[in-house]
Amino acid sequence: MVERLTKHPYSDARNTVVAALALWTLAVALAANSGALERMGPSLAASLLVFMSGIAVAATTMDRRIGAWIASWGPVERVAGSGASRWLAALAAIVLPFAVSRAAQELARGAPGRLPALLLVAVPLLAGLAGALAVSWMRGAGQRIRKARAKSPAARPAAT
Repeated sequence: MVERLTKHPYSDARNTVVAALALWTLAVALAANSGALERMGPSLAASLLVFMSGIAVAATTMDRRIGAWIASWGPVERVAGSGASRWLAALAAIVLPFAVSRAAQELARGAPGRLPALLLVAVPLLAGLAGALAVSWMRGAGQRIRKARAKSPAARPAAT
């Protein structure tokens, strides 16, 4: 079992992300069940959402091992390698700040029930995935451009 968990090339990144997500989800669930989310106030919940979304994007875009682990997922590879991925990556980069802003506004208004807990778990997770997808596409696009340049006749020296 231990060998299977550590054999993957990005096992340290994967295990770190899984542990962090589990602890964050547990903390939000405990805060929601104890009523701490309601007591801390809507503006603080909105600030926490924006901060955690920023941390998620930073982790997936700045830590190459986390980004590479996410990029190794089958669906992410297919999306990043597809012709439509440029539009999807651009859409994710444009929509992400608006989605985080809209969710923060909803929290700042004092969202009812379990919605704050759901937003505090789901929005940072989606923000991190969107950041990793955009970086995966950009890295893939750069590799495709380098390969195309290497194959072009202008890239090779003329025979003498």
